[in-house]
This record gives sequence, structure tokens and C-alpha cells, in this order.
Amino acid sequence: MSPQSPNFAHIDSDGLISLLKSDDPPLVLDVREPHEYRLRHIPQAVLMPLNSLTVETVRGLDHAAKLIVLCEHGIRSQYAAAFLCSLGFEEVVNLSGGMADFTGETTNKSGD
Repeated sequence: MSPQSPNFAHIDSDGLISLLKSDDPPLVLDVREPHEYRLRHIPQAVLMPLNSLTVETVRGLDHAAKLIVLCEHGIRSQYAAAFLCSLGFEEVVNLSGGMADFTGETTNKSGD
């Protein structure tokens, strides 16, 4: 199965940086593994590893909210974006190039 889907859009690093600074920032889902997240992540990102994405784990997410999905290079996040679209999420956007290309603010703090 190809992760490419006409149901989700793509955004680059600069576009995401602008959205994060907006009055209505998106929900950022980081679908990498916990060890990748701990090394470097976007402060607002919620960790939800791809292998744990299920109907149950996304049940509490707003289907109408803008969701930015990211991983390290933008491949796993395409699979996650396609999955979310298949569940009826309306505004799903993949970060092209993933964290490898992201030039905005990052942290290695857990936020706990």
C-alpha cells in the first residue's frame, strides 16, 4: 500500500513554523519512536508512535482539527496521515522532509 493519498496535504518546515506562530496553531503529532522524540522534538508535539496508532489511540482527537503529522524524514508520517484520513479526520497535513528538514524551535525536554 502506498502512503500517497489525495486526502492529505504536505507542508514544509517554513510553513509549519508559520502555523505554529499563528493564533490557531495545529495539533502536531510526532509518530516517531520515543527514543527519537527524546533526542529532539517540536515543543508543542504530542508523541504518538506510528506502531501505536489505532482507532482507540486517536479516539480523543478532534476530527475537524488541523493535524500536522511528522516523523524523521516524512515517510512514516505519510502512512499515519493516510490512516487518519481513512478514519475521517478532515484536515491532515504531512511535514515534508520530517524532523530532518525542520528548522524551527526544538527541544529535548519531555515537557512533563
